[in-house]
Parts: sequence; structure tokens; C-alpha cells
Amino acid sequence: IQYIYTKAKGKYTAMCEGEFNHYGNKIEYISKRLGKEIKYEDAVNYKFVFDIYKYNDIISERYKFIPNYDNYVAYVTHHDKKLILRAINDKAKLKHMKIDLIQDKNSSDFWAPANYSNDLLSKKKLILSEGIFTINNTFIENQFNCQNSIVASLSKLNLIKTIKYIYYENLTKFDLVLLRDKDVDKRFIYFLMNCSKKYINSLTVYSNVADNDFNSEKIYMQTDLYKKFK
Repeated sequence: IQYIYTKAKGKYTAMCEGEFNHYGNKIEYISKRLGKEIKYEDAVNYKFVFDIYKYNDIISERYKFIPNYDNYVAYVTHHDKKLILRAINDKAKLKHMKIDLIQDKNSSDFWAPANYSNDLLSKKKLILSEGIFTINNTFIENQFNCQNSIVASLSKLNLIKTIKYIYYENLTKFDLVLLRDKDVDKRFIYFLMNCSKKYINSLTVYSNVADNDFNSEKIYMQTDLYKKFK
């Protein structure tokens, strides 16, 4: 377990209702990306951050480029190790930023809603993608009945680590549904399967044949792989 994750945690303060109500443009951006109205309870459960200035001491200490926080919405990863910034308009110099909240640039983490573990232990099924907006859109919720756990790995190279993290934290095998972006080569999927099969009961891989990923207005699902393990 020590190999998979450390006890080091970063700074995180849950959003208050005043912070949520102050940033109507960020609510509008997230609601549009997810295809549903986001409420205050959702923002807390998803660990969104609207007032990014709360992290200015960390950002200014560790990074040369300080963004205009009004141009970004952010969220904190499950173990509070990273702050992820997403641009909400074209004024942002960078579209995407990952801020390390702990003094370990090699640390890995994943995103998950606060209640994901209870869902996983109850349903024994996990929906996994690379991005938070991919995994939370209304199509995915309707397609997979997201009473099941949903998790975002934050990158292709972090997929296998995320699967291990989740197994060792919950000490239970689960059925894994992977939403594959088109830039994830199928050879990597087979590599992932071989590395992960002792932690999961089955693996189902889907891709969107209408676009590069599932964060799209056009989604036509295709099954790329199904494998059940003994």
C-alpha cells in the first residue's frame, strides 16, 4: 500500500455557498460542459474551486507563471495532492494547468467525487476516463446509471496507477468500464489489461466513434474490448 500512495496531503478547503454564488460565469461554464445544471452540493461533492486565489501562496511560491484566476475554474484531486485549472474562456494564456499541492512532483493522484468509495463498495463497478468533464456529462450518467462510482485519471499514463490506488484503498475487486479517448492506442489498452487484471473482475472498453472522446455533443458508443477475469 505504501508503494501506491503516501499519507502526504495538500491544502484543501471545501467551497462555501457564498463562494459558489459569487461566480455565476464559472457555474455557467461547468453546467455547459456537463450538460446539466450544477448546484452547490454538486460543486462540494466534485471538489470544485472557484476562488482560486485561496491557493495563491502555493502557486506563487512554486510557479513562475501566475494566471488570472478569473479565467479559470479548478478542482482538487481525491487525496488533495493536485489542483487542476481549466480555462473558461479564450483570454487564458494556458488552457490547462496542474498545480502540485505537496512537495513531491512525482506524486500521482486521481479525481473522484467525495462519495465514490461508498458507491464502489456497494456496486462493485467503476467508470473510468481521463478527464473530469468526460466522466460527468449527462450522456455518461444516463448510459451507465452513475449510481456507480466515477473516476478520472487525469492522464493516460496515470490510468494504471489509478486502478491500483482504488483497489488498495478499498480492498475490493470491481468491474471496470474504461472510456477510451481516440489517442489512447489499443496496444496500450492491452498493456493496461495485463497490468490490472489482478485488481479487477472484468474490463469493458468503449470509444466514441463520432469524435475523439466522450466530451462531445455527438456520442456513438463502440465496444472495443470486453474481458472477464477469473
